Amino acid sequence: MDNVMDYIKLLQDSLDKKLELLQRMHVLVSEQSKIVSTPELDMDKFDETMDKKSELIKSITIIDDGFNGIYDRVRVEIKENTEQYKSDIAYMKSHISKITGLSVEIQIMEQANKALLENHFTNVKTKIRKFNKGSKQSLAYYKNAHSGIIENSYIMDEKN
Repeated sequence: MDNVMDYIKLLQDSLDKKLELLQRMHVLVSEQSKIVSTPELDMDKFDETMDKKSELIKSITIIDDGFNGIYDRVRVEIKENTEQYKSDIAYMKSHISKITGLSVEIQIMEQANKALLENHFTNVKTKIRKFNKGSKQSLAYYKNAHSGIIENSYIMDEKN
């Protein structure tokens, strides 16, 4: 039984750590929201937050894998003796509920950021197309103007 309590403590510690990491992730996603909401997107800052998020995701994945492995060891004991572990189960359920709520909130923010980022890239593409179209028109104008000046000069010389 002491062994089971040690495992339960590890499960609780895992949930505490995961909640902490998700709170840090929430802060990073909020930073990204501010970055993608500005008219001039700072890609360096955006990439920096993406790198930090990637590290957090790796840590969360490791914690999840560890949690699942530990839970598999004590699942039967906990289910058979729910009354004995009632307060521990309540603690874990509470944390799982907080983790789920925070995860959903992060996903919603991520979807909003994705939409803002896609909108930004669409605007950039439009600007590039307009620039390319203007460049082509300018080049065509200069070619026509340059060839016209030579012909007109020749005509002027011919009239004299």
